[in-house]
Amino acid sequence: LPTVAGLGSLLFVIVAGSTVRFLYGRHRQLVKLQVEKDMFERQQLSLAKSMLETMAFPVHLVLSTIFLEQKTLPMFEDLRDRGLHRVIDKVKDLGVDEDGNVKNPFVFFSHQWTGFAEPDANGIQFGIMCNSLKDLIQRNISWHVHNVYVWVDYSCIPQQHKKMQELAIMSLPVYSSRASAFVIVAPTVPHRDTHEMCDFETYMGRAWCRTEQASHSVCRGAKHLYIAKEGGTHALELDNVKNSLRVFDGALTCCRLKHKGMPCCDKERLVLPMLSVYANLRRQQKLGEKNKKISILIEEQTAKCFPTHFDFVTENNQGLESIQRRPLFGNLVQKMKEDIDAEALCVMSHSESVWSGSDESSDIRPSVKSTLTNCESMDPDRYFDSERIMHLTI
Repeated sequence: LPTVAGLGSLLFVIVAGSTVRFLYGRHRQLVKLQVEKDMFERQQLSLAKSMLETMAFPVHLVLSTIFLEQKTLPMFEDLRDRGLHRVIDKVKDLGVDEDGNVKNPFVFFSHQWTGFAEPDANGIQFGIMCNSLKDLIQRNISWHVHNVYVWVDYSCIPQQHKKMQELAIMSLPVYSSRASAFVIVAPTVPHRDTHEMCDFETYMGRAWCRTEQASHSVCRGAKHLYIAKEGGTHALELDNVKNSLRVFDGALTCCRLKHKGMPCCDKERLVLPMLSVYANLRRQQKLGEKNKKISILIEEQTAKCFPTHFDFVTENNQGLESIQRRPLFGNLVQKMKEDIDAEALCVMSHSESVWSGSDESSDIRPSVKSTLTNCESMDPDRYFDSERIMHLTI
């Protein structure tokens, strides 16, 4: 019996020792992962803060006179080859000059494509864009066709070079947030390939359309938002702005195709641009800038505007669906709020990284500081290398 008791004690010591070593090793692993997670989040916050100060791809604009001379919506490469773009490399050149005058004012046209390969399959949207542009120029006494520019995706984003196209798409929040006027072009027209009707309702259902609209309204307020249809150009109602802030509720082509051959979802690509928009809004709030209506709308639906996770749905060759729970914002919004709140007011008041506007005023504060965007940090493959960190729970 003493021998059996001794063996039992020895076995207990061995098991206990192994358990302690396992738990200690697990603890060290979790601590290491937590440190990596914190470092990753700090990198994301820093990059997001800089994204409205820089452009991954220079903005390409078209002078109103040139735009109005076209017979159809011109393609980017056609305008480029003819030297008809006004190319602006720095965000500060979309601000105001020393006298308070807007430099390079431009109208941002946002629309839904009416064909898989054609932005304006029947030409109706282009005609409405031209009429809306003329209308807005007539309303503003300081505008005329020789000093106002146009931005529209098909004409101002590369269509043939996909890498350049991706960089331009990542810069969309910067472009739309600096626009002097944001116009939704949403006539009722049939889609050439699906034969479904495209209208304002279908436009508002698209996530990328919501991204453009939300970026503008959060940074500049709702005063400069318009909708252009067959009946003319009118101010956009605030209820519609509320819906646009819920970007991640919008439809995406990649989700419709169940991410076939795609390592990531466009929702994941939108995290940093939308986080940068939130950072700008938070700074406006701290400085007392007037954009209270938009701030309230976001606060009322923060979880919908910045969801923590989403379901990444894929389908195999047999048609069986697979659902993976993936992170989106996690707690980045709360951390960004804490970061901005911790910034010294005296520093922020002299910071040129806050772009502000309001529902009551058309004043524009330029973003003069320019730093190169770390495009490597925005690479989706690198993002998902850190996916296990984002999933970590201790």
